[in-house]
Amino acid sequence: MANNTKHIQTLGSLEKELFRQRLKAKTLENKLDENFNYLQDNYSSMVKNSIFKSADGQGMGSSIVRALLKHDRLQEALISLASPLADKAAGWIDSLMERMNKKEPD
Repeated sequence: MANNTKHIQTLGSLEKELFRQRLKAKTLENKLDENFNYLQDNYSSMVKNSIFKSADGQGMGSSIVRALLKHDRLQEALISLASPLADKAAGWIDSLMERMNKKEPD
């Protein structure tokens, strides 16, 4: 209000300034109420998004998985597991194909 003091030289200009400031206060109060109501209505989803989403929009789970997959020892362990699992899957597929071929045609 320091810059407005030079404009207030009469009682009428003081009343106008008071009205303007009250109107501004009421507008800010309404905006604060709207923001508070929005916060109350959306608190749980806002907390969930702030915890489980990173800045790039990816979920926390995918961020953890990406971080784990960058770990050298974990990569080596996954590679050593992948080969036997692939062998077992191939064997299962082979036996399934054999069973399908043994069925008699209709």
